[in-house]
Amino acid sequence: MSSELSDDLYDFFIDGASLRLGLGVRQAGLKVTRKSDGAEGKVVQRDEEAYFITYSTKPGFLKSSPSVGYTFMFNLSSFDADQQETSKDVYEDLGTRASGEFLYVVPTVFYQWGESRYEGKYTRIGIGVGLGLTRFNGEVLLSGPSGNETVSLSDTRTKLKAATSFILESRWNHWGIRLSVAGPTQETEEYNIQVEDVALNLGYSFVF
Repeated sequence: MSSELSDDLYDFFIDGASLRLGLGVRQAGLKVTRKSDGAEGKVVQRDEEAYFITYSTKPGFLKSSPSVGYTFMFNLSSFDADQQETSKDVYEDLGTRASGEFLYVVPTVFYQWGESRYEGKYTRIGIGVGLGLTRFNGEVLLSGPSGNETVSLSDTRTKLKAATSFILESRWNHWGIRLSVAGPTQETEEYNIQVEDVALNLGYSFVF
């Protein structure tokens, strides 16, 4: 490996990158919509307390607009969902369950107020579209015009799919609070499937 390539890899993955350790709450699972009649259902894992390790590349900024920047969101995680959404923000154990793993890499564009130096103080909001992998297996209760129906879903292939992200973050020196919503999507002949990963946590960032 040439020294120039090594320097480029160091600049991208290490110099200015951050590793964040956090404690907060998390919700992950499957949201399913049947194409034929619009019937929907969601089964989730709801953690009252969760630990987080997050890696982010060094943020870049546009020369024409120094408040607009970009970074990459990386996440590898799993879920074991057993809470069925019965109405908005109401979850019950109805015997439905889904489990799986997911990985996504999402370039994220953000707008920032403040400075993201080693001991920076800032607030940023951003959205992104990238790629992800997911595997899952389980059952979801769908509610629609014709009533309720439990359907079985399974996908064990490792095929790249679209992934989206949303972040809202504020940091004061090394301490910060972050809300993130991200996950891969999948479309079959019958269903639109969204793997959801929603997290809110307080964390400490180590900046390299």
